[in-house]
Amino acid sequence: MATTADAGTPVGPGKDLTYTVTVKNEGNAPATVTINAPVPANTTYKDGGTLTDGHVTWTDVAIPAGGSAAVSYTVTIASPLPAGTTEIVSDGLTVSGSGVSTTGSPYSTPIAPEYAVTVSTA
Repeated sequence: MATTADAGTPVGPGKDLTYTVTVKNEGNAPATVTINAPVPANTTYKDGGTLTDGHVTWTDVAIPAGGSAAVSYTVTIASPLPAGTTEIVSDGLTVSGSGVSTTGSPYSTPIAPEYAVTVSTA
């Protein structure tokens, strides 16, 4: 099983966005895998893993039986963003090795408005 998540804080143009990819070994034997995560559209790679052809890769990740492993990478959101961009979507996560493979579901991070002010009466 493989999942992608971020910190859940508001993001916008020019801001960093850190993803954490968690891979769980649901088997009864240790596994060694390669994790491959795409750099989302409208972002540029900043750090974490190894960047190759638009993907961030971690090789020889050891996961014990019944355990999990987590890796992280950071991208910077484009500034300015193209008109109409409302979210950054990470899609295409793959994990393979030890005779198994899996993919992760798309993960969307909403773009927060530049200014968000509310008014209420006392």
